[in-house]
Amino acid sequence: VFYIRTFYPYFGEDCAYILRSLRLGLRLIRYTKSRPFYSILDCFLDAVKSHPTKIFIHFEGRAYSYEEVDKRSNKVARALQAEARLKEG
Repeated sequence: VFYIRTFYPYFGEDCAYILRSLRLGLRLIRYTKSRPFYSILDCFLDAVKSHPTKIFIHFEGRAYSYEEVDKRSNKVARALQAEARLKEG
């Protein structure tokens, strides 16, 4: 033990990091196999469908509902598509 601590002072921390990384990798593999991909955008669109009039954000003294934010973001996306000649996807 003295030899390991002398020549490899971070050996324990390195082993703990490797184990945490392996556990995280296994969790990610299990997650991707068990459920279909569900992005933040999907979560937001579900919230828009379930409660469109609920307040999503307060900004500079004004409240914006889920529906308003969705409409504004679609407007911005269409403007960017037109200017940059981008395709959907």
